[in-house]
Amino acid sequence: MRLNLAKEHLRRLYPGHFTLVLATTVLSLGTFDLGLFFISNLFWYLAVLFFLVLVVLYLFRLLLNRKGLLLEATDPVLMFNFFCFVTACNILGIRAASGCLFGLSLLLLVTGALSWIFFLFITIAALIMYNQQPLPKAVNGSWLMLVVGTQSLVILSTLVLAKIGFKRTFCFLSTSLWLAGIFFYLIIILFILIKFFFSRINPENMAPSYWVGMGAASISAVAGMTILNTGGSISLVIFLRPFIMGMVLLLWAWATWWIPLLLLIGFWRHVCKRYSFKPDPAFWSIVFPVGMYALACLSMGTYFQMEWLRNMGRIAVWTGLLAWVAVWLNILFHPGRE
Repeated sequence: MRLNLAKEHLRRLYPGHFTLVLATTVLSLGTFDLGLFFISNLFWYLAVLFFLVLVVLYLFRLLLNRKGLLLEATDPVLMFNFFCFVTACNILGIRAASGCLFGLSLLLLVTGALSWIFFLFITIAALIMYNQQPLPKAVNGSWLMLVVGTQSLVILSTLVLAKIGFKRTFCFLSTSLWLAGIFFYLIIILFILIKFFFSRINPENMAPSYWVGMGAASISAVAGMTILNTGGSISLVIFLRPFIMGMVLLLWAWATWWIPLLLLIGFWRHVCKRYSFKPDPAFWSIVFPVGMYALACLSMGTYFQMEWLRNMGRIAVWTGLLAWVAVWLNILFHPGRE
């Protein structure tokens, strides 16, 4: 019976479980920046372990239920969750690059780039050719994983290419991809706000994945800071520096604006409507944006020499750590954990 139950769980394994890897790795990056190397290394090892286990589980799911996986890959409600794998490769590569593991970061860059191209064309083709759902029903916070995957690819490619010589062509391509990610963000966030303001909502469809709205803006700001820090001597970046700095500030301000809105939505969902805190993989979608917001504050505070901004980043890192522990406690001790 347990074997059959395990097979059934694998057959319908949620495609967004890689958010656990994202949440763990981004906290490893945040604690690394704060000099908490023991905690950073611990979270790094945990992230690698989670990644390997999930890869094996999804391979088993591919063997057990190819048809179901294909249906989810073409379902507009679920399809963008597959970009969690893209982001997991890239965010692990970023952490590997910060730890001077160049070979591993290069391997993860190639894997992340190829999977980004594959899932990008799959989702676009599915939306054009197969989607029959109206926008308010189809769009949700997971759509912004396209932006997160794109900007994580910008950060990793910039860091890796800097090791082999960040030349003008590489800089041009990274900056172009960064701008494309911002363009994706503007389109998708407009869809989400239209859904919020002009359609009926209920606690069931206001999942924690909407926190990715804040996380996508934060990682876009971090990507812009990475281009500034890495390509500071390249003519293109010198020419675009005022524009990039302005966009980074705009993205950070927009991410900050999202925080009270998301807290209000969470209060309405769980306190006013008494929606259960039952274990949900989407809760990792809260931890990751908080950690990425911390990285945005830390990198901007260093670049603009604003200690109060770095202090905000420190608070966000510790908040992310507490949220990570809280999600695990909810998984382990909630009555519905089975």
